[in-house]
Amino acid sequence: MEKNITLTAELKNLDVLIESVDNILNELSCSSENRNALYLSIEELFVNITSYAYDNSSGTVNILFTTTDNESKIKLCITFIDKGKPFNPLLSDDPDTTKPLEERNPGGLGIFLVKKNVDEIKYTYEDNCNKLTIYKTLDREV
Repeated sequence: MEKNITLTAELKNLDVLIESVDNILNELSCSSENRNALYLSIEELFVNITSYAYDNSSGTVNILFTTTDNESKIKLCITFIDKGKPFNPLLSDDPDTTKPLEERNPGGLGIFLVKKNVDEIKYTYEDNCNKLTIYKTLDREV
């Protein structure tokens, strides 16, 4: 399977993205546990792009979904591509979640949660584009 969604990088399009993701996950018959992990990750990444990539100008986000399939598992690959300012979120330190909230530095919790909810995450900057890819192995719902 290969699907491509292109949206303007505006928060109002989050509902459109989630609806599209829901349709894709229904096709894949993935478990509710996998579904919840993906919703959280996709929402976090899309919101970060809409909030920070383009400053005050408009731009787009292209989200590419691909799968590889065997009898019991599906490997889902989701790539977010934007032409916003270059930013590798993987270079940021993970927040120290053992510290009380008032002692923590702001930021970084979202990408930390994404890392915890997917199997692998990669970032590249090529062809003047940020490309952030997440991978998740899905259990089929029975």
